[in-house]
Amino acid sequence: MQKGSLEDFPTSVRPMLALPVDKPFDNKDWVFEIKWDGVRSILFLNKSKKILEIQARSGMTITHRYPEITAIAQSPVQCENSVVLDGEIVILNAEGVPDFQRHQKRMNVDSKKEIESLSQSSPSTYFVFDILHLDGRNLKQLEFLERRAILSNVLKKRSPRMRISDYIEEWGKAVFDNAVNMKLEGVVAKQKHSKYLEGVRSPLWLKIKGTVTQDCVVIGYTPGEGNRDGYFGSLILAAYKDPKLQFIGHSGSGFTSEQIQEIFKKVERLKIARCPIDYVPYVNREPVWVKPKMVVEVKFNGWTQDGNMRAPIFVRLREDKMPEECIIEVPKETREVVTHEKRPPLKEYAFSNLQKVYWPATRDHPALKKRDLVEYYDRASQYILPHLKNRPLSLSRYPDGINGKSFYHKHWDQAMPRQATTVQVFSEPKNDIINCLVCNNKETLLWLASLGCIEMHPW
Repeated sequence: MQKGSLEDFPTSVRPMLALPVDKPFDNKDWVFEIKWDGVRSILFLNKSKKILEIQARSGMTITHRYPEITAIAQSPVQCENSVVLDGEIVILNAEGVPDFQRHQKRMNVDSKKEIESLSQSSPSTYFVFDILHLDGRNLKQLEFLERRAILSNVLKKRSPRMRISDYIEEWGKAVFDNAVNMKLEGVVAKQKHSKYLEGVRSPLWLKIKGTVTQDCVVIGYTPGEGNRDGYFGSLILAAYKDPKLQFIGHSGSGFTSEQIQEIFKKVERLKIARCPIDYVPYVNREPVWVKPKMVVEVKFNGWTQDGNMRAPIFVRLREDKMPEECIIEVPKETREVVTHEKRPPLKEYAFSNLQKVYWPATRDHPALKKRDLVEYYDRASQYILPHLKNRPLSLSRYPDGINGKSFYHKHWDQAMPRQATTVQVFSEPKNDIINCLVCNNKETLLWLASLGCIEMHPW
């Protein structure tokens, strides 16, 4: 039986993104992958329509830049007609470690002859870590482990140019330590039961970096002195927050002579008369302002109280990133995001009809089912339960979804699970004592969600 709902072949996909957290962790409900230092890429293959396209995270077509991947893509992929894959295009050095500096030389090359030469001297590998569509079926609503099982069947044939990015279950700390020792960027943690949330930076996917970095928009520079006379002294940096560009510091170290010359040529072409953000930040020399078009990555020692980076050091140009993607990333505390409760996964609870549609599909959104409602309450339980504890409930029930018949339910005289409790209260309309449910634990909360209690009103 084919899994996933029917859909037309997609022409674009906005990748799901990972939320940054501060520390690695161990957890049986999570898997851990290497965070590849390359170019996030979606591969579209449709045999009947003769489509073979690679899109960058921004949606830009980059198919022509990687002929060594497109030349072999149809061979390892086992599908009847169509597939959409998510992964990272990486160039490895002799030790098998991603080499982004070599990769940068390929990013803006459009000459067919030069592209062909670079594909031989610096060949790339497509590390695939997800599958989103297969033969007319949308797989994004399947759980992560289901999608990975399908991916393993689709990419049975291995190729040096296209490989599955492997994962390890539970032992995130060891995976992270090994990644750091191998001088890799870090790890990505994925909740085993997570669905693919297109275009969302979700707490169901987490990234833990070995070094704190930030993608920044260059908004200006200070003139150089000494051996940098005639170039720049430091780059003035900003990033987006709610949703405006905000000054976050300036960096004058970490550049090679070649990079200084290359970057200066680029910023010189972007000069403007006024500061491109709402307020003019203080810098140690008279600034030259530029259009906020160039992206660089810096490493630094944390954030100051006023929101600036401590001692930022230039790492590299990020010509694969758009300025709008430079969001201020302050890693959340892992303990706030990851639950370590020893409980069975959702599918082991005795729920029925989890595929029942509660919110019908619209032109812009897929249908949401009972499972989606229960999973939402599962994720939000730590925030909801403190407001429900020891308080009688009036329930708004929608057993057949939001378009079906609904009713209010206050007096409870039916069977209930052992974790649920009731409390006796006086009802003025009935002029009598009634039993009202009380929700003091997650098990009761999820049970109520499975009954179609979309709204729960505490007294």
